[in-house]
Amino acid sequence: MNTERMALTFGDAGENHIGNQMLGEKGKIGSGLTIEDLNLLKVYFESLGFVCELIDLGSILDEVAKEGKTDEIMNWGFPAGILIIRRFIEKETRLKLYEELEVIPWDRKYWDTRRKKVLNKNARANLVFVDGFEQEPDYENKKGRVVDSLKLETLSSVKTSLMTAIDTGLSEGGSITKSIQYICEGNRYYDLKKCGIGFHGDKERTRVICLSLGVNDYKMRWVWFYKSKPIAPPTEIKLNSGDVYIMSEKAVGYDWVKRIIPTLRHAAGAKKYINLDKYVAE
Repeated sequence: MNTERMALTFGDAGENHIGNQMLGEKGKIGSGLTIEDLNLLKVYFESLGFVCELIDLGSILDEVAKEGKTDEIMNWGFPAGILIIRRFIEKETRLKLYEELEVIPWDRKYWDTRRKKVLNKNARANLVFVDGFEQEPDYENKKGRVVDSLKLETLSSVKTSLMTAIDTGLSEGGSITKSIQYICEGNRYYDLKKCGIGFHGDKERTRVICLSLGVNDYKMRWVWFYKSKPIAPPTEIKLNSGDVYIMSEKAVGYDWVKRIIPTLRHAAGAKKYINLDKYVAE
């Protein structure tokens, strides 16, 4: 368990690989979590006894704008932030969940839409978990393995507890953000020295609530980009097993392919994935 990391990303939509079958349905722009929602959730989870950290990503962009790196763009989008809930699940539950997920065959192949053939996954393994639905992989038709999350006792219990707490925290705080049905996209970084994911945004969804499982002190970074170039230093967090992080809609990076406004990208894992060397070289 301490030799790898599993990221269980609960969102409005998910996929086994980019360009492959989409599960769930992307929410409308503006329907995701706001920075105000994250503040409400921080207050609520702290009232339950959890240690929380709220990271404001927007303030960094304000400094960048003052330096003229955004061509004096004023309306750059929603304020952005990340809420971390430390040790949402205790050790016994973490072990049960890991044992439950470890025995399932994770996808190590995918359909490459550019090369038009099935290739091996080398950076990570994937699985999608959906309540009441399952399928065997059919990579040639862009379909990966889907596991019925209702058949996984620990995962189902953790998901229910987490989403119930989030819905309650938002409701009690007076948020107008609506509750949704979440699917779970799993990423398994099975080799900590080789696996990871480079800087990107999640254009397929507007919500991200992610549970980290496995190794401690796992690095993730967020960086502001403009005209396809980084314009600010990375914001780094370190995740422990059982931690949950929640992104505001802007932090998710649903708009990351746009060049004419500042957008956020995130990366995780081995050093080659989370550094900005290739952008400096360009």
